[in-house]
Amino acid sequence: EGGEFRIATLTATRGCVFDCSFCIDRILWQRGLRTRSPESILNEMEFLKAEYGINCFAFNDDNLLIKKSFASQLLQGMIDRRLNIRWTTGGMSVSGLDENLIKLAVLSGCLIFNIAIESASPETLAKIRKPVKLDEALRVANRIKKQGAYLMGLFMLGFPEETEEQFFETIRFGKSLECDWTLYSCLTPFPGSDVYDEVSRNGMLPLDVQADFERLHFRDYVLHPRYLSNEFVSREAYFANLEQNFFENPNLKNPARIGLAFSDFQNVVRLSPTHASAHYCLGRIYEERDEIDLAKQFYRAARENLTGLHEMYFKRAGVVIPRID
Repeated sequence: EGGEFRIATLTATRGCVFDCSFCIDRILWQRGLRTRSPESILNEMEFLKAEYGINCFAFNDDNLLIKKSFASQLLQGMIDRRLNIRWTTGGMSVSGLDENLIKLAVLSGCLIFNIAIESASPETLAKIRKPVKLDEALRVANRIKKQGAYLMGLFMLGFPEETEEQFFETIRFGKSLECDWTLYSCLTPFPGSDVYDEVSRNGMLPLDVQADFERLHFRDYVLHPRYLSNEFVSREAYFANLEQNFFENPNLKNPARIGLAFSDFQNVVRLSPTHASAHYCLGRIYEERDEIDLAKQFYRAARENLTGLHEMYFKRAGVVIPRID
C-alpha cells in the first residue's frame, strides 16, 4: 500500500478465557482475562502516533478480540478518533468473530486476520481442549474473505496421539479454507503445559530436551508421537507449508489478488534468500508477465538453491524448473 510502517508493540489485555492443553497462558496469568480500559489504550496509541510517528501497532495479546464488548469499544474508538493506523495481533479465536466485529477490525486498520484453528480432527480438538467448531471456522474464514481482508490460517501438527488420518485431515481442511497464507507448525511441548506433562510421562520427549529447553522452538520438532514418526511429522508439515503457500497458493489463480502472492514471495526471499520454492514461484509470475530476464534470474536461483526438503518436494510433486530462452 506504499509507505513504511513505524511499529510499536502494545498490550491491551492479559490472559485468556480458554484452557488449551498446549498453552502455558494460565500459568503466566492465571485463568481469565484482564483488560485495560479502551480509553487508556486509545490514548496511548494517540500519544505514540503524535510523539513518535507510529502508524502500526502490534498487540502482544493472546486473544485481543475474544471479549466482544471490549473489542468493539476498542475498534470503534480507533475509527471514531480517526487514528488512521494499521494493527496486528497474534492468533484470533474464531469464537465471537461475527460479521460486525470483522467489519470493525477492517475499518479500524487490521492488517491480517490470524485465525487459530489448530486441528481439523474433532477427536484431537477435544483432547487438546481447543474450543473450535469447524463449521464456525469455515463461516468466519468466508466472512473475512468477503471483506477482502488478508487471512492466515494457523494449525498445529504432531500431537501425541494424532494418527496419520487426523494429520492429513487437518491439512485437507486448511487447504479448503483457501487462506492467503497457511501456517502449519509442529507442536512444541512447553514446560508447564499439560501436553508437556503427557509426553514426559509417556516417554515421547527425548531426555536431552528435558536437560536443554533451548531445543524447544518452532524450527525443531522434538516429539516421538505414538502413531507417527518424528521424521514424518517434520517432513509432511514442511511439505504442507510449501504446497499451500507456494505451489497451490490460491492468490496465484486470482488476478485480483496475485499481487499479494507476489509480495508474500518477495518477503520470503528477503527473509530467506536461499528459499528455492519462493524463487521458483517468483519466476513463474515473471514468466506469465513476459518479463523473461527476471524469470530466468529467479528460475536460476531456484535451481542453485534446490536442496534438502525443497528438492524432495520438487521430485515428489513432479515440479520441473523451466529453462527458458
